[in-house]
Amino acid sequence: MIRSSFSIIFFCLILLFSNSIAFAQPSQPQTRFYIIKTNRLLGVAHMTVKRTQKFTGDLALAVRHERKALELYEAKDFANAIYHSRRCRTLCLKIFAENKIKLPMDAKYTADEEALAAQAPTEEVLDKNLENAALKDQDFMNGNMQVDIK
Repeated sequence: MIRSSFSIIFFCLILLFSNSIAFAQPSQPQTRFYIIKTNRLLGVAHMTVKRTQKFTGDLALAVRHERKALELYEAKDFANAIYHSRRCRTLCLKIFAENKIKLPMDAKYTADEEALAAQAPTEEVLDKNLENAALKDQDFMNGNMQVDIK
């Protein structure tokens, strides 16, 4: 009897703990690391577009998402910052594929990164209402992406 009660309580605690992990908000350090990794990939995507001169608009959209991620990070909205940074990475991966370049070593998502972005809205929702829609890939050929994290 005592053994079965202990098992039930233990099982309930495990369920409670696993649910709290699944819905946990990302921390400031996790978000910062996520954005920094995305910035590295964005730099490679920038150099790729600059070298190949294939202007599809994806670079400008990626920069706009990373800028939004930084804005949200500074406002301590870490979950939404990760969602926009992930959208930026997705666009960078698209640039790599379209230009047939080898993926950078850390381009793939880790299991932790997948978990942090599991609740992300659709790409259409994220793309909607971004600022500076008039920006084009060519606007960034001399750098000036303004995506450095503080």
